Amino acid sequence: MPSRRIGGTPVSGRPTAPRVVSLVPGATEMLLALDAPATLVGRSHECDHPARAASAPALTSAPSVVGTSADIDAAVSSGQAQPGLDQDLLRRLDPDVVITQDLCSACAPGASEVAEACGPRTELVVLSPMRLDDVVDSAATIGAAIGAPEAGRRLAASLRERLDTCREAARMAAPVVTVCLEWLSPLYRAGHWIPDQVEAAGGVDPLGVAGTLARPIALRDVASAAPEVVVLMPCGWGSQEAWERAEGEGVIDDLAALPRQPRVLAADADAHFSRPGPRLVDGVEWLSAALGEGRRVRSMARTLR
Repeated sequence: MPSRRIGGTPVSGRPTAPRVVSLVPGATEMLLALDAPATLVGRSHECDHPARAASAPALTSAPSVVGTSADIDAAVSSGQAQPGLDQDLLRRLDPDVVITQDLCSACAPGASEVAEACGPRTELVVLSPMRLDDVVDSAATIGAAIGAPEAGRRLAASLRERLDTCREAARMAAPVVTVCLEWLSPLYRAGHWIPDQVEAAGGVDPLGVAGTLARPIALRDVASAAPEVVVLMPCGWGSQEAWERAEGEGVIDDLAALPRQPRVLAADADAHFSRPGPRLVDGVEWLSAALGEGRRVRSMARTLR
């Protein structure tokens, strides 16, 4: 189920703007992108965009996990990276609406933990998007929860219009074989909404499976896919850190040694791919431009032969 709303008192008709706690970075971005009155009174420690989100107190914290990609993967897999929730602060804030998720235990507190600290009048919105359409639909879900359903529908329609523009441009050429890697050691193939993003941008990811969890793969799987483009998008890192990590851990050398050497790109995963919020559409537009450049190079090569 992409989203659900639990309990609470509807905020529609209240004389003041609803007081909202968002514990999901992508949802915080979606909330603040709505053209609607709402006051963000609490957030997660990872809600850092847009900048004004930082004015609200953080209700979560997470242990610092350092080391190689393999070290971090082991810590996350064993539950060592799960964020903690300040339930006392949540009770004191007594918000009208709390937004959380049931998608990733390393990303935000789950619904059951959050529900324990919510008062009877607080509505709990649980987001669990698995596909790109689910993420877009969450704009309407959040809009309805804060008493601004029309604003939610407008934002969703605007995001869909931008996606349609990318898809229309992509139909002009054959899809670019693109492998997206969500982690470096082990390599993780893409899941959730990322294969949908690739398709909308004019690519096809033969390893990615939309609507499923990301899964570990071997380098030989990448070789068998024979990608024209590989996009590094390890969760939690920007493009520079992703590239530097990939270089330091030998991933760049491994990809360069493939029988069909792909063009390798590093993405800002948090901004454009990992967080289910409105900037996923920015990610499609970024990838569309990158794959479009590859199509132009490919076309020129054929012309010169």
